[in-house]
Amino acid sequence: MKRFPFSTAPMEPTVSGPNHPELVEVSINTVKLTMEVDTGAGVSLIPEYIQVYQKRLFQCQLKTTFLCLRGVSGPIITVL
Repeated sequence: MKRFPFSTAPMEPTVSGPNHPELVEVSINTVKLTMEVDTGAGVSLIPEYIQVYQKRLFQCQLKTTFLCLRGVSGPIITVL
């Protein structure tokens, strides 16, 4: 997992809850993305296979990491 320089900007106030996630605009290498805030997460991930990565972050080179991540129910999440 590569750590990209990023910044966040508040968005319009939203109603949060199970059906209304809290959103924030994130800028990664000058590419602006809207992401969901998860206050219980230690890291935020963007799957390589989704269109956001393939179409908007393709210029960001992924580097090897030795992090071992687990999902909330215990399965290991493979990090590129």
